[in-house]
Parts: sequence; structure tokens; C-alpha cells
Amino acid sequence: MMLHLYRRAQGVFASAVMRPVESRAAYLDGACGNDAELRREVESMLASREAASEGFLESPAVAEMESVARVVGARQPLSRGVRQFWRGARVNGAVIP
Repeated sequence: MMLHLYRRAQGVFASAVMRPVESRAAYLDGACGNDAELRREVESMLASREAASEGFLESPAVAEMESVARVVGARQPLSRGVRQFWRGARVNGAVIP
């Protein structure tokens, strides 16, 4: 891809990603006009962003750390301070860093 097309695609992508999903197609119609290559590139960038965010933090990180701590603890006992670090402080079910 040529540099100027990539730079244009980045600009259109940055504006498109800030818009509600429902209005992106209309925005891309205006921003890309009849430049099919630009439109394909921006749509590819948007699809990649959506795919990367799917499932992100589906399970809480603390739960993952606790399972790692159990495995590590099975091999070597953890000190009290390390166990508290892995578990985190909980207030009304929420994890407080």
C-alpha cells in the first residue's frame, strides 16, 4: 500500500472509530467517496479492531491470577503477602487494586 493511502486510511479510521457503529457506513460513504481501495483498508482496520476487542477481559484478571497462584503455590508455598497480592482486596464483591 502506498504511504499516502495508508495515511488517509489512518485518518478516516480514527474518525470512524469515534462514531457509533450504526453510523459508520454512512460516514465511510462520505469520507471514502468512490475510492474503493481506501474503503476496503478502513473497513479492514475497523474489523481488526473489533476482532481484537472481542472477549477482552471476559474473565476477571484476578480470577486468572488466583488460578496461576494455585499452580505456583502447589509447587512452592506462597508467603502471606504474596497470597494477599494475588487475591486482591475485595469490597462488596469488587476488586480494589
